[in-house]
Amino acid sequence: MNACIFGRNLNSSYFIMMIRLVSLIILSFCCLNLSSGQVKKILHQSFEIEELNNIQLDLVGDYEIVEWAGNAILIETSIELYSASKDIYNFFKKEGRYDVKADTLDNAILLSSFDKERKPIKTKKGECFEIIRVRVLVPEDFDILDQNNLIRKEPTTEENSN
Repeated sequence: MNACIFGRNLNSSYFIMMIRLVSLIILSFCCLNLSSGQVKKILHQSFEIEELNNIQLDLVGDYEIVEWAGNAILIETSIELYSASKDIYNFFKKEGRYDVKADTLDNAILLSSFDKERKPIKTKKGECFEIIRVRVLVPEDFDILDQNNLIRKEPTTEENSN
């Protein structure tokens, strides 16, 4: 007894050939999608500021300063790489491409990009498209003077009496 699907005999060579063709197309699509994909990562770095009163920023590219309820500075770096593998991302991460370093000077902390140039990423297939978004989360007891300088707010009289 022969089984039938959609009116086709399962033993027919046509049906077997179609199954193989569909399987090959699906496998090809999966391999193509994995070979040159998109890498999305979010990195976090935190910096304790304790009693420091000034924050100076020297970061590459555009960034957003956001106040938050924490007592440390948090740098959130969102990275999107197109036409690149995870290995390429891991290499550049290990090299410090997305790192922010901190130096303390007197009563201030200077946060600066480790890689000041960020040259385009090139592979055998060409240049990779890279999107980097940086958010600098600072404690809400700091005033934003400009895009590069922040200063701790003066305590209110209620805070001084406690």
